[in-house]
Amino acid sequence: MGAENRRRFFRLKMQIPLFVRRLGHADATLHIAGHLQLAEAHKQKFYKASERLQQLFKDPVHIANGAVTLFQGINLRIDFLAWLLEEILAGRDPRQQDDFSDRLQRDQMHLPPQGSHTTKTFPLIEAFYQRIELCISELLAAIERSPDVRRLIMGYEDHTLFSAEDFLPNLSILAEQGNWLARVLVQLNEKLTVYEQAYQDLVAQSCHLPDPQQWIVHPVNLSSGGVDFVTSEHYELYERLCVLFEIEHRLMVVHGRVVNIIPLLESELEEGAQGAQRIGLEFVDLSNEDIAQITRFVAAQELAAAHPNPFSHMD
Repeated sequence: MGAENRRRFFRLKMQIPLFVRRLGHADATLHIAGHLQLAEAHKQKFYKASERLQQLFKDPVHIANGAVTLFQGINLRIDFLAWLLEEILAGRDPRQQDDFSDRLQRDQMHLPPQGSHTTKTFPLIEAFYQRIELCISELLAAIERSPDVRRLIMGYEDHTLFSAEDFLPNLSILAEQGNWLARVLVQLNEKLTVYEQAYQDLVAQSCHLPDPQQWIVHPVNLSSGGVDFVTSEHYELYERLCVLFEIEHRLMVVHGRVVNIIPLLESELEEGAQGAQRIGLEFVDLSNEDIAQITRFVAAQELAAAHPNPFSHMD
């Protein structure tokens, strides 16, 4: 690679955490969630459960004792989870919708239930809330950490679908006997199951990554044209890689091809490091937004290096 290309691709030296993955010939992109579609029958099950709940919530006795307010809050959180998933499954970023802020604010107003663990029902109600909170918080975090919702990077939560009967084995029997509380819990569970299954399907098809705080820190040279980094992994010339790194609190997911491989001299190796080499990766198909982000970051780092803070030693 000529001097001009070296300058274009690899111009700013720094140390940053990287996550590198090989891309095979059949793996044209990092394995991130594709389109999923919720079956119409499942949607109808959700809508029918919602209708039954609205009828149950008209009960004057349970309006008076506050039970309706409690379960309406849980119900609305399930509705918010369903809305988030519908937007994501359709390939739309929920944050770009006009009512996202209002929906999020309303959802955050619902506080965890308060009660006694000595009752049979409170642990179930608390677990209901916690499972909904887990799904919502992970979806919002995934949206934040991902380049876009079409390339969603999910965390991994290995759990079975929530079942109210794990807490109250006779719940269905009580519901059939007309017990108001049991009937409400059964319908809430019905609603949650529909979209928790959709959530699990999304997780199964999404990319799973270790926590960025656990990524290996590599000495690199970076520009909007490419990156080079030192690694003990061995790659082939022209091999395609996917590299993830974080700059300015934004996760970058970029593809590239190996254009340079330089084995390090023994004098350059850290103690215990054998066979390390410097890999030059040329970015391909970088979006204009990603180019602009990297260019701004590199320019800011170069400016800071050229004009260090004279008061930094006083910190």
